[in-house]
Amino acid sequence: MTWEWYPDARIRSYLYPLYLSIPLRIINFLGLDYSSTVRASYYLAQWVLVIIGDYFYYQIGCTMIGENATRLSMYLYISNKFYNIHLIRCFGNSVEAIIYLVAFHFYNKITYKFDKNIIIFSSLITVSFMMRPTSPIGFIFLVIYKIFKENSILSFILTGLTFVIPILFCIISLETYYYN
Repeated sequence: MTWEWYPDARIRSYLYPLYLSIPLRIINFLGLDYSSTVRASYYLAQWVLVIIGDYFYYQIGCTMIGENATRLSMYLYISNKFYNIHLIRCFGNSVEAIIYLVAFHFYNKITYKFDKNIIIFSSLITVSFMMRPTSPIGFIFLVIYKIFKENSILSFILTGLTFVIPILFCIISLETYYYN
């Protein structure tokens, strides 16, 4: 166990380990909990997240720089040695990067309206914040920009009251339960 999980530190969230336990529970229920399937389940769970991240990376690229440039970018991104060695295997950190990609996709679609884009964006940033409190720092300035550019302050307030606060309550309850 690394130092972040010791009772004196308690800086890691149980959200990601909870997610990783889902395939473990399934293979246990099916009676397939062998050492090889247990090891593979972590990679399978992470693979799902990596595919989601790659999909949203492509979507953002097409929106921001066009489809041809995004294809080239995807080739460089996927063939990058650092990406293939570290990002896919540094599970906790890669989850944050994937959350940012998905959140940024929805951030680009935020307007003054209270809709799914602001709800998904705010929910993802909240989850990211609860996983690592320093993680969404860059989004603070982006939210301020959206508030002034799109006049979306009421949408953010409404999202905070209806989604962010309940998400915070659920995660704090979960962490309280696991950390006693």
